[in-house]
Amino acid sequence: MRLFAFYFISAFSRMRTFDTHLDFENYWFGKSEPVKPAGIRAADSAFLVLFSASWCGPCKRLDMDTIEATAKLHGVPLWKVEQTVNDYTAGFCDIRALPTFVLFTPRVIVSKVTSSSTDEVVNWINGVCPLPAKAK
Repeated sequence: MRLFAFYFISAFSRMRTFDTHLDFENYWFGKSEPVKPAGIRAADSAFLVLFSASWCGPCKRLDMDTIEATAKLHGVPLWKVEQTVNDYTAGFCDIRALPTFVLFTPRVIVSKVTSSSTDEVVNWINGVCPLPAKAK
């Protein structure tokens, strides 16, 4: 059981997080200054956000390595919003259940899916995110 807990923590620790609503808003709305602390510039293309919580059992059932690999295949960055740390962003995006994945483009919520099934999430990503030209 301890091995699983360590694996779960290490899988989520590779994902970038929006720790405050300002980090999220600066990235999504395209502010010109860099987002701290990641040091990346504001989004100019689509990105995925996982809304989850450390206490959420269904969130822990997700195979994040598979989901991250699918997002990477489509060339879409995957971010995480921890509900217990940043509840403002979840409310702003009208998140009603966890885990929820949301596809954003600059200033637009494109699609949402709420599911604890890795296969469902992967199929959703494959359906809403086009493959980059070199991957086809």
